[in-house]
Amino acid sequence: MVLRRTMVLRSKSDQQPILKAEADRVLQYAMQYVETVRKEQEKAAEEQAAKVKKQKEQEVVARKLLDEFSALVVRAEAAGEMVNKTAAPLETTTDNVTILRMVAAVEKASQAAIETCTDCDSFCEQNAAVTLEAETIRKESEKTLEVLKARALQAAKQTALDVQKAFQHRGKVVKSIEQPLFSKRWEALFKAYDEDDDGYLNRKEAAAYAKGEFSFDIPSASIDRIFGQLVKDKPGVALDQCQRLRTAVGIAIHEDRGRTQQTKEQGTKDES
Repeated sequence: MVLRRTMVLRSKSDQQPILKAEADRVLQYAMQYVETVRKEQEKAAEEQAAKVKKQKEQEVVARKLLDEFSALVVRAEAAGEMVNKTAAPLETTTDNVTILRMVAAVEKASQAAIETCTDCDSFCEQNAAVTLEAETIRKESEKTLEVLKARALQAAKQTALDVQKAFQHRGKVVKSIEQPLFSKRWEALFKAYDEDDDGYLNRKEAAAYAKGEFSFDIPSASIDRIFGQLVKDKPGVALDQCQRLRTAVGIAIHEDRGRTQQTKEQGTKDES
């Protein structure tokens, strides 16, 4: 019994270094594991902090860009309002000189409006992607961008409409002025060839018109046809028929050139 106890004690005594070494190994592993976890947690925290910092920086940039875009749109709308305000009196103004001055003012004002609208398009094209990089406010940014783009587009459309209306008013004025001037030119031209001053161009005077204005010796057959078409119960071609006379002479010139070309071609064939 004593011998057995002695052997057991000796066995336990021999195992103590082994058990201590195993305990030290487990402790070392546990300490290394705790250190690894700590470092991973620190890294994750640093990455999260960097991510939050980047998000905040992106958010600051996005809001700044949205504010700049908003300011541009406000300028475009203000410029468009100025065009509209300048063009509004055209609807009630009847004096031609005043209308032309107003149209010039509208055209000048529209240049600033067009420039600001173009600036809006360029700014949005260049900065939209950067603005949407801020994930924390992306939906808000998308909505704001759409609203601002719609406002800029509306300002551009309104400016274009006002300019178009202004040009229509100018066109009416120009037409009303050109018609009397055109009539006066025809009247002066008519009188220059109306040698007997009877208010009509006879055959000789019509031929002189063709010669003087087109350097064309109009054939008598063409004169006969023109007078058959234009002159019925009158002494000759009247002033209000001058445009038709001009067209008829043009046709006669074209026919004469055709005949001349045909004669040349026939002569070439005969020679060959």
